[in-house]
Amino acid sequence: MKKNDNFEVREYDPNVDYDIVAEWWGKLPEGGWEPPPKNLLENGFIIDNYCAAFLHIMRTTIGLPNFGYLHPIISNAESNIMKRDRALDFLLKSVTEHAENSDCNFIYTTCSTPALIKRLNKRHNMFIAEDNITSLILPLGCQDNISYDSLSDPSLFPESE
Repeated sequence: MKKNDNFEVREYDPNVDYDIVAEWWGKLPEGGWEPPPKNLLENGFIIDNYCAAFLHIMRTTIGLPNFGYLHPIISNAESNIMKRDRALDFLLKSVTEHAENSDCNFIYTTCSTPALIKRLNKRHNMFIAEDNITSLILPLGCQDNISYDSLSDPSLFPESE
């Protein structure tokens, strides 16, 4: 997709990359997080050894703007912090360019990580649209083998307690 002297952004392949990003979730602070199910991680981009982000393009009816939903964003906590910082910025810029090339008029995201919120706002010019949000999810169909723990654990979202 996009390359500079230090990093190469490529499309995320769930058959190749899922185990890697699942491991990154497991190494997050406070004992790690349960990774999203493999089938929910699609339309992503990755910089090997550093970070991944997922952009879901929402097509709307004719005359209304298309938009991208950017979620989740994950990085390898064990990678070099300075290189990870630069890789994450390069990845986010690449994802933004992909959204623009896909005729998106805006990108929307939700997150609860203060450092990521600050990064998106200050470095990537995203506006804070809401600072007190309730996230809701409605599982459909047979979901017996899917864990939503990482989405519903209140300790991961202190503002919801």
